[in-house]
Amino acid sequence: RERTDYYNALSGLTIFRGDAMGSQYAGSAFVGESLSNLVHRRLLTAEGPTFVSRRGEHDREFLASTDSWFHPVYLTTGPDGALYIVDFYRRWVEHPAFVPEAKRESVDWRQGSGHGRIWKVSRRELTWPPRATPRMSALSISELARLVDSPGAWLRDTAQRVLVERGDRGAATLLRSIVSQSEIPAAKLNALAALEGLSMLDDSTLLRAIEDAHGHVRQYAMRLAAPRLASGVPLRRAALNLADFPHELVRFELARSLAGFEGPEKVEALVTLANLEADDALTPVAIVGSLGRSAVDFLAELPESDSRWRRKPSEGQLWILTETAAALGGREASDALSRAIGLVDAARADTVGPGDLAILAGVARGLADRGASPRAIADQQRGPLRAHRETIATLVEAARMMAVADDEALAHRLVAVDVLGRFDPAAGEVLVGLLEARQPQPLQTAAADTIATVDEATTHAMLASWATHTTATRRALLTAALRSTTATGALVAAIERTEILPREIDVGTREALRAVREPRLAERIKRVLGSEPAGDRGAVVARYEGVLQMDGDRLRGAAVFKKHGLSCHVMQGQGHRVGPDLSGIGARASEAVLVDLLDPNRQVAPDFVAYTLLTREGNVLSGTLVSETAVSVTLRRSEGAQDFVRREQIDQLRATGKSLMPEGLEQNLGRQELADLLYFLAAPDARLFVAVD
Repeated sequence: RERTDYYNALSGLTIFRGDAMGSQYAGSAFVGESLSNLVHRRLLTAEGPTFVSRRGEHDREFLASTDSWFHPVYLTTGPDGALYIVDFYRRWVEHPAFVPEAKRESVDWRQGSGHGRIWKVSRRELTWPPRATPRMSALSISELARLVDSPGAWLRDTAQRVLVERGDRGAATLLRSIVSQSEIPAAKLNALAALEGLSMLDDSTLLRAIEDAHGHVRQYAMRLAAPRLASGVPLRRAALNLADFPHELVRFELARSLAGFEGPEKVEALVTLANLEADDALTPVAIVGSLGRSAVDFLAELPESDSRWRRKPSEGQLWILTETAAALGGREASDALSRAIGLVDAARADTVGPGDLAILAGVARGLADRGASPRAIADQQRGPLRAHRETIATLVEAARMMAVADDEALAHRLVAVDVLGRFDPAAGEVLVGLLEARQPQPLQTAAADTIATVDEATTHAMLASWATHTTATRRALLTAALRSTTATGALVAAIERTEILPREIDVGTREALRAVREPRLAERIKRVLGSEPAGDRGAVVARYEGVLQMDGDRLRGAAVFKKHGLSCHVMQGQGHRVGPDLSGIGARASEAVLVDLLDPNRQVAPDFVAYTLLTREGNVLSGTLVSETAVSVTLRRSEGAQDFVRREQIDQLRATGKSLMPEGLEQNLGRQELADLLYFLAAPDARLFVAVD
């Protein structure tokens, strides 16, 4: 019943680098699916600096077995260029912890534990009779060097390793000749890596590789050359000349490599790269990460190179402007804001472009991330911003007009909303208007995320039209209501007036509300939320086991999942990755899925445990822990939204031990709805979401 392009037990992923199956398989990705008893193949196609994959076989799998004991768990390329598959080969591959309790004791989970097989896959004529594999440890330096220049990846890799382990620098001359003369591009990579491992990689060899005819050789040479660009003038010149080279991987590697030095030539190269790669998925990240102290010069040069950076920037260009300004704001406090605004020509509101607003929003975010208040800094009577107060006012006025302009690009309106939230305490009326259902959903969500940061009257007004809002907007408003004591009080008051029902409050918000410390507010929260769902979830599961025998409807089940699941789960490319990806859930037994739905806290993977964070200002945040560093914490909540909090702003951070998925789902779903949901999850198909719109 499960779709054949989603799996639950993938393992042993390898990129096949052999030559014994024919050229059509070289470079393919192979992976075992131990539950479905098959080996799946993906074709990889370069797309920018990364790859996209598609099925290798359209009407079958690369390898599939009718033997239910066949469990491929590891794959690799062998010395003879064949594909080797390690077969677990026992009856059960499932872990008993993920099987319904009633079945755990009745099964011998280790049946066949003494077995195991290794399969070799190749074209017979290419591996028969068997090739002799050389004993690498017995080979001379010259013999090993010849193997570095061979078509077989295993031979190249192993010869390279043995050369480096021996540490014999006498191999350097042979390896350099491979870099300059080999007809196998991959061999040049192995030779370069061996020279690096032997500490014998000189600038002239790198220079030759940077100018190689093959793009992948240039890319790898750039990676090795990066630490030398600051001091090696010929290398630096050769690298900078690649800014407009017609190969995405080379340009991506150049963007990464420019972090180690400063200067006008670096800025010029990064501007060239930005104009070429602004809408790529990865290269802009490398560009911004390499800016260093050149951020202001880079921001100044962008609009000089192309006026669209200010007037009609694409989404990618907006991202670069915002992230560059944010990095600036994260370093230099009020002076950073002054320098950034100094780049903006804002004589009149109607001359302000979205790019100008992106710079302002970005530097403000950088300041906020380090605990500074952009609004307070902008209001200072003294300091570096004194000369820019009129400019800030002009920018804010332009943001008001842009935010409500229906004919403006959505990305531009989103930047305007960001500016209003960070600088305009009187933006309440504009933001409330953007919550209307006629507005694009991303704009509604952005306004809801921002609205609690403006005036107190707006904080109370933001929940007034609750019944007319979409589900996504409601979730964003609930999150916003936790960002100040005033907003939390407004939410509690709305629940007390029954304008918002307790069952509409998701588990993350419930946990956050229960963590509020203000005594009077905490008492009111306790009254409106009532007691937690009954603790014996096992009894609830038992009470609903009859649902497993009911007929369901997949289309209705898709509607239930779309409403209750997509805000926190990905289903075949749709939804938000807060909880586990459920694309392959069809392989799980319906009994186990029922337990997951009704008793979500019985088994919670560590990556998906909910955390509650209390700030020193008394604000409460809740979500899964995305990242935790020495200086900051990032939480992810429903709809995929994230909260970044610096350590010095945190009063308390604790794991709840629970899933973000709420207990008590049965309170919101009838038995038939639950049966429909189980039918959909038994054979999930994201295409059904369109049919229930």
